[in-house]
Amino acid sequence: MKYELTKLSLASGLKDIILYRLATSVTLENATCYVNTYQNGREAGYEISVYLPKQPIKKVTITEYRNSDQIVVYHDNTACQGLTEDAYKNTKVFNYNDYNGVIEHCTNYLGAL
Repeated sequence: MKYELTKLSLASGLKDIILYRLATSVTLENATCYVNTYQNGREAGYEISVYLPKQPIKKVTITEYRNSDQIVVYHDNTACQGLTEDAYKNTKVFNYNDYNGVIEHCTNYLGAL
């Protein structure tokens, strides 16, 4: 049998590893983390938001880029579901197989050490 990852299953696997890293982070022991699905046309993935007392919200959205097989991470500092114009301008694109790069980047951005 041949298996192929869909855009959502790829993002789901990355999300699970990132959430594990966040949950075991000493710097985020007082944080609240929220996970939402993200869908926009051909992009499907997950939003991960971290809330720390008296600090700005940090949110990443992980999905496969709409025009290629690359993985894109959008950065946002709002609580709203979905992306703002700033998030679309503030992106980091990774090669399709650079899973470790995505995981490291997201956990660092969200504050896990």
